[in-house]
Amino acid sequence: MTRSERSKAMKELLKWLNAKTKSSHGARRSEIVRHVVVEITELGATQRAIVGYLDTLVTMGFISIHGNKYLLTSVGENWLEKKVS
Repeated sequence: MTRSERSKAMKELLKWLNAKTKSSHGARRSEIVRHVVVEITELGATQRAIVGYLDTLVTMGFISIHGNKYLLTSVGENWLEKKVS
């Protein structure tokens, strides 16, 4: 996956997670992985790569883990607004 494809996938993931955070207080890891594989990368990503993306987003403070759900943080929401707008 090229850098631009990875960037696009991360933005799409954050947009989707933002919607899930607002509607149902986040998403479980298995739900995120399934969404990325099927909807964002169209079966072109491995589970290991996606988990790596999630770990990176947590480390950067864009998403947080509460219990067994991942939520978009205000830092992630602000970043997303700047990059997508």
